Amino acid sequence: KMQELGQKSAGLDTTRKAILTSVNIMHEKVILEEENRRLQQEINQLKQRDE
Repeated sequence: KMQELGQKSAGLDTTRKAILTSVNIMHEKVILEEENRRLQQEINQLKQRDE
């Protein structure tokens, strides 16, 4: 992720790249948690329907 960001943001120093990378990682984590929660709800609904 740092290398990808480094290529796109050559003007940023290492500290700023690291901060931007960590913010992007946390954003991805939040998105994955939301998707996981949605899928868990869908699984629960399917289980209830089959009972």
